[in-house]
Amino acid sequence: MIVARVQQILADGVVTTDEAEDLKETLSKLIGGTLEETGTASGMATQLPVDEVDQVHFDGRRYCFTGKFVYGSRKKCEQAVESLGAISVSNITKQLDYLVIGTLASRDWLHTSHGRKIEKAIENKNKGSSLLIVAEEDWARTVRGMFPGK
Repeated sequence: MIVARVQQILADGVVTTDEAEDLKETLSKLIGGTLEETGTASGMATQLPVDEVDQVHFDGRRYCFTGKFVYGSRKKCEQAVESLGAISVSNITKQLDYLVIGTLASRDWLHTSHGRKIEKAIENKNKGSSLLIVAEEDWARTVRGMFPGK
């Protein structure tokens, strides 16, 4: 995912300040923060309540995205699923098929707005919903398989 992000940044031959800052923030969040932020040299992995899946499906399925994504902006993620025949929604509903959690979700996810989506999804699952909560990595593996080179 990082290679694809760097390739996107370098595609036009110009690295803007915004692109450099975004990459720096992405890498920092991916490893759990900087030494200055955490006071530790090791990353802090976030334990999120995700279902293990080998593949996700798109045709007519409803997707909701939460957190920050290595794949790109939330809009880019939504466009990817829509181009494959899925429906992108902004809220957790009983009809939702997939909640995709961005790799860069904060280790304090429970206290954030995207944490509320995760909480609601877990609540729905506990009530019998067939909703799957998936990690960006699992979702992106299938998307990249359908869009080679992205």
